[in-house]
Amino acid sequence: MERSQMAQGYYNHISGTQNATSAGVIDISDWYPRPPDSTIAIMKDEGIDISKHFVKQIKPEMLLGIHRIYVFCEPETCPWFLRLNAIQARYHHIDDPYEQPLPVVIKIRDTIHEFVNSLLLS
Repeated sequence: MERSQMAQGYYNHISGTQNATSAGVIDISDWYPRPPDSTIAIMKDEGIDISKHFVKQIKPEMLLGIHRIYVFCEPETCPWFLRLNAIQARYHHIDDPYEQPLPVVIKIRDTIHEFVNSLLLS
């Protein structure tokens, strides 16, 4: 979940819009309602506040009107309705930062930053 929260933060910050939203492929919002404090802190280091972001699971209705979906995990871990939207979905593996040491999470954050920059520059 942290990956999508960071990507949403970067996309909206860099683009100056609120066009990006994030959701995960599994529902963990009962135990993990928002990004961890450490992730919020390293994004604040980048000048981006994700403290108000909430973790949510992707639902079929969220795909309505969406032009492109970027997925950071493997297709086989995604729900059926997301795999059916192959035209919209773009898979790009980025390691999951969940319970990783802070230096690893920072490296993942930087990878997400580079990925979002490449999207906006293309």
